[in-house]
Amino acid sequence: MEPLMTAQQEKTAGGSVATAVLRALLFGVIFVACVKVGTLLLGSSVTVGQGDMRARVAFLIVGSLVGQLLAAGLLLFWVFRTGRDFTWLGLKGKAPSKAWMLAVVIAAGWAFLVWNGVLAGSSGFWEVSLWRLGLALAAGVIGGTCEELVFRGAVIQSLADARCSRWVQVAAGSLLFGLAHLGWAAFSGNVVAGIAAAVFTSILGAALTFLFLWSGRRLWPCIAAHALINLLIEPWLVFAVLQGRG
Repeated sequence: MEPLMTAQQEKTAGGSVATAVLRALLFGVIFVACVKVGTLLLGSSVTVGQGDMRARVAFLIVGSLVGQLLAAGLLLFWVFRTGRDFTWLGLKGKAPSKAWMLAVVIAAGWAFLVWNGVLAGSSGFWEVSLWRLGLALAAGVIGGTCEELVFRGAVIQSLADARCSRWVQVAAGSLLFGLAHLGWAAFSGNVVAGIAAAVFTSILGAALTFLFLWSGRRLWPCIAAHALINLLIEPWLVFAVLQGRG
């Protein structure tokens, strides 16, 4: 009787894992689709040219954020529709101090790498303008929150529910996050730069997923780290993407 029970448990667990993986993939696909719709509706409404590049960047960022809000809204609808709540996504309790310190280290380290890598030579870091600050703040608050809800909260928790190992969770949070940013290559026409961006973004995704797990599956430090990164590198990173450098 015992071997039969073990086989049945393995069959159930296998189905659960398969369902969790498909669900995680679906979260990522819906997110990318929503961002694509937003950028097509807004980001493509301004032609690229030397004089209107800032307008193009602004429309792309705003379009992307509109899509991210749509994706987050659909996710929250599903969460509450299935009897889950904000705590399932990691929006719970107070994160330990060590998690906040790691969040700052990740954000500062990543911003440093970007500014000394793809943004090397850019003079925009110290620019203080409504255009720069407005887009950076919007990308930080909206982008940082929506992306973490999907790629840390929903993706990782779905895999955790199926009892996937932490290594699988980190890998999924890394790969899906990287693939979601592969589409930016379409705006630059530089496939190599797009693949490079996806690879490096996957590394950031792994760091943020580790942070999520290390903080007791609390999402606040991840949101803070992601928001700080966007505040420091946007909108200049979108400039680099359009120029084929990002």
